Amino acid sequence: MRNSFAFFRTCRPISRISGRYFSALNPRSSIHVLGTGNLGKFVAHSIAKHCPEAPVTLLFHRPGLVTAWEAGGRGIECLSDGVVDRRTNFNVELLPPASPDPTLTQSVTTSRSIKYLIVATKTYTTTAALSLVKNRLDSTSSVLFLQNGMGTSCLLLLTGLT
Repeated sequence: MRNSFAFFRTCRPISRISGRYFSALNPRSSIHVLGTGNLGKFVAHSIAKHCPEAPVTLLFHRPGLVTAWEAGGRGIECLSDGVVDRRTNFNVELLPPASPDPTLTQSVTTSRSIKYLIVATKTYTTTAALSLVKNRLDSTSSVLFLQNGMGTSCLLLLTGLT
């Protein structure tokens, strides 16, 4: 126990070192968050709080989510120790609808690549969600999966989304 305590005592808070790590990233590349439920919003809020110079883009897959975002004041609030912390410096993007036939081209496409993607969807919706952005990912993209399910990597291999 004593060694563990010494380790935690010597760690610096992420807010003091996050700017140094972000400076190594491309500052023009937004961090995209796919999956804007509780986990996705918490991660987006945390990035905005601890590294405010990092642009964060929330990816919405339904127009109703954009409407709810607008009605909610275009921000994310977190409550900690009775104190509300509200962040509003987010970009928002509505993804084009998935085509029922994968051989058809989408009527709405974007050429902007995604350099940094955080996937915070439910495990069973991961492949469908990634199919909406797969044309924007390339060999230099970094993808982080934050999920509480298993089998995502195998499913991505089987469906050819890797």
